[in-house]
Amino acid sequence: MQGKIAVEEQFRIAETTGSESRYPGAYWAGLSAKLLDIHGARLAEMDKTGIEIEVISLNSNAVQGIPDLAKAVAVARKAFARSFKRDVRATGDLVDVTERLIERAALDALAIAHKARKVAIGFAKADTALARAPILALLSAADAAPDGVRKLTAALHRREDAGKIVVIDVFTSAQLDLALGRSNVIHAALLAGPENETFLARVDRLERFRGPPPMSGLPDIGG
Repeated sequence: MQGKIAVEEQFRIAETTGSESRYPGAYWAGLSAKLLDIHGARLAEMDKTGIEIEVISLNSNAVQGIPDLAKAVAVARKAFARSFKRDVRATGDLVDVTERLIERAALDALAIAHKARKVAIGFAKADTALARAPILALLSAADAAPDGVRKLTAALHRREDAGKIVVIDVFTSAQLDLALGRSNVIHAALLAGPENETFLARVDRLERFRGPPPMSGLPDIGG
């Protein structure tokens, strides 16, 4: 089979040599040279096995194992330069661009879930779904009015499976409008199904990229 994509492959540079030695056995003993080669023998093996693209990362624990920040940054830059055979420097907006792309991927997944009829849009439909339907998550806009959030949260707490239902409030109403093709989207319930499982996984990835906590839990419903 040709055109395959290999993921989670690794390489090393001189500064990260030795990380693989923590694993015993003959296989690991011979791995160091393979990790160092990212052009000659590796490309030949890719051609032989039908791999068109190989996604590689620096061998663990590599940069993460360097406590000195300046040294870690220098090693990371050298690893990029070796991979691309040129000096590589990230632009100042790399983090912001990456965040927007991850965010866009999550909203695209929400749009697909909507097309699959797995999103109950609006306060009334979300409230009805909370009362009787199997759902995976409750979605409220980041700029939603507190009163509406409180009422739906109270309805969520009445479910026996409330602890398993994720509460998401990381997107604005404008973002939800675009994803769902509606205007003034504030609340929605995400019905059980693989489409929404994909959406939740992408939201989790977004929140992990932004930093802890990974996802909001059930908020307090107040008095």
